[in-house]
Amino acid sequence: MRAGKLLFGAWVDVVWDDRKVEPGTLGRDKSRLDRHILPCWQTVELGAIERDMVQEWVDELTNAKAANGAPKYAPATVHRIYSVFSAIMKTAVLGKKIGVSPCQSIELPVIPPADEYYLEEEEFEDLLACTPGEKNKLFLKIKVRTGMRWGEIVALHRHRVFPKQKRIEVFEAYDNATREIKPYPKGKKKRSVPIDSELSDDLDEWFETVPAMPCTTPHRKIGGRRQHRCKSGLVVPNSKGGVQNYSNFKRDVWTPAITAAELPDVTPHDLRHTYASWVIQSGVSIEVLQKLLGHASVHTTGRYAHLANTSWDAVRAAFGDPLNSVPAPAERALLEQAAENAAPRLHPEDDSAAGAEIIDLFSRRRSTG
Repeated sequence: MRAGKLLFGAWVDVVWDDRKVEPGTLGRDKSRLDRHILPCWQTVELGAIERDMVQEWVDELTNAKAANGAPKYAPATVHRIYSVFSAIMKTAVLGKKIGVSPCQSIELPVIPPADEYYLEEEEFEDLLACTPGEKNKLFLKIKVRTGMRWGEIVALHRHRVFPKQKRIEVFEAYDNATREIKPYPKGKKKRSVPIDSELSDDLDEWFETVPAMPCTTPHRKIGGRRQHRCKSGLVVPNSKGGVQNYSNFKRDVWTPAITAAELPDVTPHDLRHTYASWVIQSGVSIEVLQKLLGHASVHTTGRYAHLANTSWDAVRAAFGDPLNSVPAPAERALLEQAAENAAPRLHPEDDSAAGAEIIDLFSRRRSTG
């Protein structure tokens, strides 16, 4: 049988198990494959799949309607389904089953901007006041003052926190699909993030007053070998020393707190967005924010670019407002350079390109636009 005569479904059987993705990603992609891709392409020969056919399929997904007349699939869902299909066709090119992928210049639906919520400082203080328990309050402080992801915070061990140096090392993350702590967070990059004096004091006091509990959550094996035992317990564990459950936290802590604080329907992840908004409004560059958030691409961080207030004061001044105390670009550059020179050395195992610059972000006055 000539290569191009191989059926799409048969090729999937050959390459699917060799995909190097996280277990959670593999599970979601398998669902997309079974529900949306194989029903259309399973019995089609690889060599017979043309660009126009792919475009027509994408258009059908985009224009599909639910029973109530609303779009059946969100634009982001169509993108994810297409991404799996495109990746399979790429392996067919690499495997020399076809000469060129038909996934060329495909027009995908536009993904609208995410409806993200950025808390004001007063709103966060109200939320904190309505949050029960010192451990839960500390969790929220870490999230809004570091921008760490949920999985990174719940997997954070005590020996990764350096209150005196005012930094946290992000080396592990929790994988909800496999229910284990895996090495390296999203993006496969270790990183260090700066913390301000208030959070460092809170963490220092927490470690001194609350005894550590042994970490009871399994750690993923590396190369078939067991990882070394945890050097310390988790910073904010559950009652048994393991990772906190997101659903339980949202039901028992988060939802009652935002209701009592009279906040809109925000999520814990909105605290990561809040961190990004506060940081960039303080004059920190997109490139630095990218490293702080652990984004693999600066294009992902670009979603926050519109919050930069570089020229906002000049606009306000045109209507009679006095200039505020946010540093001018030249002064900001000097401040960031001074902060970089004063920063403690990162952990020698940190393999990120430049590391995170240690900046006392929360000592500056923020403009809320």
